[in-house]
Amino acid sequence: VTIEIIAFLNTGSVVLSVAEGGAAHRYAVNENIAFTIREAIPFVKYEGTCGNNAKWEIYSNGVLKITGSGAMAEYGATGAPWYKYADEITAVEIGKDITTIGKFSFFGLQNLKNVVFAENSSLESINWGAFGYTGIVEITIPATVKVIGGHAFYNCYSLETVNFEADSQLSVIETCAFLNDTALKNVYIPDRVVTIEIIAFLNTGSVVLSVAEGGAAH
Repeated sequence: VTIEIIAFLNTGSVVLSVAEGGAAHRYAVNENIAFTIREAIPFVKYEGTCGNNAKWEIYSNGVLKITGSGAMAEYGATGAPWYKYADEITAVEIGKDITTIGKFSFFGLQNLKNVVFAENSSLESINWGAFGYTGIVEITIPATVKVIGGHAFYNCYSLETVNFEADSQLSVIETCAFLNDTALKNVYIPDRVVTIEIIAFLNTGSVVLSVAEGGAAH
């Protein structure tokens, strides 16, 4: 992470092999030393716990991984332990045994673009404000999710596409879940949905919902 000045002074025709985008890369450019670039192998920069049995890690490539099992902890709007590294986070990966994404877990991560859930996910709920004010463009919600909490995706101004895995168990979309998602387009509402609370899709521009005839979404 650090190469100090004149570390390679008077090294003749040395060529540094550096990881792309890393400190050595910047050093070589700044010091006008010849270099070749290799793809960087991501490493853990920060880590901690985020639930009784859940753990988080931020990698050098901007990926925040949530692993372990059970429910994630609940947070205030800027209380998640990774919030201090918000500018570095561009992607989130949720492990298959996580059952709940806690309140405000990823709120305000404006550089967050991609969210990936593990295959055979056990996720059951996405709680209040979990992805509010993020930069996500598309998300595919696991079939096991039953509840999308209030404000879960509100003010996601870049969010265009919300997909649900086949045989979705979703039953409830709470109030303001997609409030102000002005880029949102077509959304297929799963057949098992029994409740969509008020203003869940308020100010979503030209969104078109695909609904089951006679169902709650209809």
